[in-house]
Amino acid sequence: MSRINVNTKAKNYFISRIDTEAYEVSFDTEKERLQFIWNTFQAEKVNPYELKRNNGNLQRIFQDWLAGLPSVFSMDFENYKILQIGKDWGLKLDSEKRQDEFLESWFPRMATAAFGLFRKHKIG
Repeated sequence: MSRINVNTKAKNYFISRIDTEAYEVSFDTEKERLQFIWNTFQAEKVNPYELKRNNGNLQRIFQDWLAGLPSVFSMDFENYKILQIGKDWGLKLDSEKRQDEFLESWFPRMATAAFGLFRKHKIG
């Protein structure tokens, strides 16, 4: 599977896992949902300490935030589920090495997908 297809699938997955129910809000557009994610991320994770620790790299801070499983997402985090998603995306995960690489790239991949969507909608 091409990198472009995997990136598109990652973006679609990211959007599909946004869960605002606990916040008792709903949105009509993708851009509104993404703006809510950005605002929640800024409020919950971005601070002078994190900015300094990550050399101002907001995508890295976002990745760490996702790995903490914020309540605004219902993101899969169990290895077997993540591997199944990779297989559903058409990836060849036929060796332990490939599986490990996909698992290690999960949160960075989701952060990259999110930031691609933020750029597309001119958020942040």
